[in-house]
Amino acid sequence: CPWIGGCVGRRNHADFVRFLLAASSGCTYGLVVLYGFASRMLLPFFAARKMPPMPSHVATALFIALPPAMGVCLLTIGGTGALLVWNLYLMARNLTTVEWAARRRARREGRDP
Repeated sequence: CPWIGGCVGRRNHADFVRFLLAASSGCTYGLVVLYGFASRMLLPFFAARKMPPMPSHVATALFIALPPAMGVCLLTIGGTGALLVWNLYLMARNLTTVEWAARRRARREGRDP
């Protein structure tokens, strides 16, 4: 795993799941903060066609920067959330990804592990 700098196995599987939970939670928090900022500070002024109480170049930069930032948050939440669900499933079955893959390969080849 490139994020933790090593292989995810029995000894560090729980740490990896905690990392995924923290990453998903942090990005969810970031998305909520960005959305709150956009909805309370920028969108009312944009809807009323008035300039926000800030310089126009700052407001323009925020309108340009917020959608990509929110998109990155959503993609990260999706990716880490999917990995989190997958690893929680593996932990519930007391397996690592390598063991799961070995069992799957054995079933495909007709050997029952």
